[in-house]
Amino acid sequence: MVSEVRDLFQQLLDMFAFRDPYKHPACGRICMIRTFSAGIHIGKVIYVQDRNVELADSRRIWSWVGAFSLSEVSQVGIEKASRVAMTVPNLWLSEAVEIIPCTADAWAKISVCTEAGA
Repeated sequence: MVSEVRDLFQQLLDMFAFRDPYKHPACGRICMIRTFSAGIHIGKVIYVQDRNVELADSRRIWSWVGAFSLSEVSQVGIEKASRVAMTVPNLWLSEAVEIIPCTADAWAKISVCTEAGA
């Protein structure tokens, strides 16, 4: 009985244990990051630890047209009338509250947007 409880407890610990940030499922993928106070960013995830995220080739999404929610933006993209800032080679974000992987189609549509909108 004691060994069964110990095994169960270890399984629970393993489920919630700190993982190597380089092994985070988002690493290497194009994702949208919603932060608590720095807005919404899209780019290639390099590093994730706790609520800290490093992005490469990051762009800030100021406003979007053509999708209802950020989840929809990540899957279908946005229209050219959306406002997306210039690319920043590297960006470190804190207080990330949401990491959403993007489809290739969504990334392609977001990539052609400009700061001014269409």
